Amino acid sequence: MPRFLASSRRVSLEGFALFVIFMGTCVLSLRSPSRAYLIPYTPYIMLALQLGASFVALGGLRLRLGKTYKPMMMILSLLVFLTILSLGSASWSLYPELVIQRSLLVFVPLLLVFLLTWSDPNPRTTFVLVSRGLVLFVSLLSAVGVFLYFFGTQGWVDGARVQVFSIGPISLAQRLMGVPPFLRISSLTGNPNTLALWLAVSLVLTFYLLHSRRISRSLGILVLALQGLALLFTFSRTGIITSFIGVAAYSFWMGRNVALRRKQLVSGVVLLVLAIGVFVARNTSVASSFFDLNLRNEIWTHLFDSFREKPIRGVGFGVSSEAVLAPNGIKAAGHNAHLQILVEIGLPGYLAFLVTWLMGLTIIRRRARKVYVLEQRMALAGISAILASLLIHQLAEGSLLRYGFITIYWGYLLGVGIHPEMQGNGPVASLEANLSLNDR
Repeated sequence: MPRFLASSRRVSLEGFALFVIFMGTCVLSLRSPSRAYLIPYTPYIMLALQLGASFVALGGLRLRLGKTYKPMMMILSLLVFLTILSLGSASWSLYPELVIQRSLLVFVPLLLVFLLTWSDPNPRTTFVLVSRGLVLFVSLLSAVGVFLYFFGTQGWVDGARVQVFSIGPISLAQRLMGVPPFLRISSLTGNPNTLALWLAVSLVLTFYLLHSRRISRSLGILVLALQGLALLFTFSRTGIITSFIGVAAYSFWMGRNVALRRKQLVSGVVLLVLAIGVFVARNTSVASSFFDLNLRNEIWTHLFDSFREKPIRGVGFGVSSEAVLAPNGIKAAGHNAHLQILVEIGLPGYLAFLVTWLMGLTIIRRRARKVYVLEQRMALAGISAILASLLIHQLAEGSLLRYGFITIYWGYLLGVGIHPEMQGNGPVASLEANLSLNDR
């Protein structure tokens, strides 16, 4: 294993399976400028990887059911309820086959990842390994995007503006969006907003790895600068704001001094307002584009009208585009995970989804207050910050409860954040403490 990914503590079989699932899903998610997957038959390979790695590791499944594991049982119960409700929505949907297919594609990998996380005896080691892998992956994406921005040759392919850099038979290309001079990079994701979401997650993880000394200071600063530059060149409003919220929340929750935390919060808000003001004041066209919702207001209007018609049952899980938007001539996604879920599985389903999210975040923060080991507090602050920032991010994007990386990673964060071993309350941590005392 490369030194950057290596850990001083042994990674469990479940942890290694989680690492393979996340990194494999990341690589398989890469797209060409035409937004086609770089690897043929990617959805099938991705599903086979997720299921195969899970079933191999779950052969020795160990779900501890002690008092400290009750929160994991509650979150799992809510996820199972969401699964059943989503599958059940096929009975009244106009697209029953699509509903069943998409429900299974979303919830089966999500549940398997959560079970692997629960069974993992060394979740702290796994979290470090996964975090290192994601930071490395996103940093490489950032490097590709920034390199092509400065050295790539611009052209048009199938009506899309692209940047290409070729050396012999090898070529790199990325899709550009926007209008000059504010061209938005997408690296190998096919969409600047997708790249910005990856960066929002990775930036928090990079701060965590840097503060916990899991990566060197020089490497950490280099990676932060590279990711920050790539984030700026995405010109993604949602991504930039989400990144700011995530990093600010991480810094806020890391502090013990209440007065200092309040100063940090106020300073952060002032800096954000000033940054938006400077950005908007530079150019009138930029100002108008900054506040332009890119048809989101029209999309959200149709979705809200659909919710008012079917507030309890919804139109069926995963089919809001087909059932609501397409009939109104809109060929786009909902761009709001909260509203999409509300429309698809009704108010009961959305409340279950929101309770799952907020309950997990609340439990993590409650347990974090009782943690005095700095490294554990750093990990919990990072997990909390990503979960909190994603809650805001999904008000303008619709990535959650869709098949892909962000959904299973969301489930993983919920599971690892409330895992007793992350706070030193589990049997493995207790055994380590006893051994440490006996050695003295």
